[in-house]
Amino acid sequence: MTSAVLAGSALSKHFGGVLAVDNVSIELGPDAPVTTIIGPNGAGKTTLLNLLCGAIKADGGSVRLEGQDITRTHMRQRMAMGVARTFQHTGIFRGLTPTEHLVLLANRIRGIQQLRSIADLLETFHLSVHANEAAEDLNHVSQRLLEIGTMVSTAPKVLMLDEPTAGMDLAEIAQIASVIRQLRGTMQIMIIEHDIDFVLNISDRIVVLDQGRVIASGTPSEIQRDGRVAAAYMRRGHP
Repeated sequence: MTSAVLAGSALSKHFGGVLAVDNVSIELGPDAPVTTIIGPNGAGKTTLLNLLCGAIKADGGSVRLEGQDITRTHMRQRMAMGVARTFQHTGIFRGLTPTEHLVLLANRIRGIQQLRSIADLLETFHLSVHANEAAEDLNHVSQRLLEIGTMVSTAPKVLMLDEPTAGMDLAEIAQIASVIRQLRGTMQIMIIEHDIDFVLNISDRIVVLDQGRVIASGTPSEIQRDGRVAAAYMRRGHP
């Protein structure tokens, strides 16, 4: 992969005696606009994402954003530099409206008032009819779309989504997929996800972790044919 926007090199992280991420290198670049990280439970997926976004410090290795070493920068600094992320549990301010999220939080994170047309963002994220409703009154998928939209309003270079379809039905998953397809190519997108059908349909590149290590990386069709992936899931008790 060339011209990496975000690159992690030889990253490692211990939690006590557990090696959660073991010498992992990964690059996000224009040849794969949407990269998805999959693997059995406990494979190290969220830990790797946290290392890349700065939520936790690496025990070894480095992280670079457009060639600049950001290994020692905190998560908030990385957000200001263009690395945005969502969490497994929706991170919104329940009393604020979607419009207030898109205007106020973009300014708070990046110090810029209106990076994209608020009306365009509300439409992209299917929130126009809810523009002035309290976030706490929105349904689950609309809250998730609002969280993603808020991160996009900061004009990130890299957008990281941690299990964006968790708890959703097929129609709601289709909404998330539609939005990601619209964003594809405007920024690097990295996703952690368990819904394999969603992963296969949305990804340009899939990286598979098992026991903290990368065991496979390739296109969806390549990953489907890779026996190491099936073996890892079967060994952890997955169908």
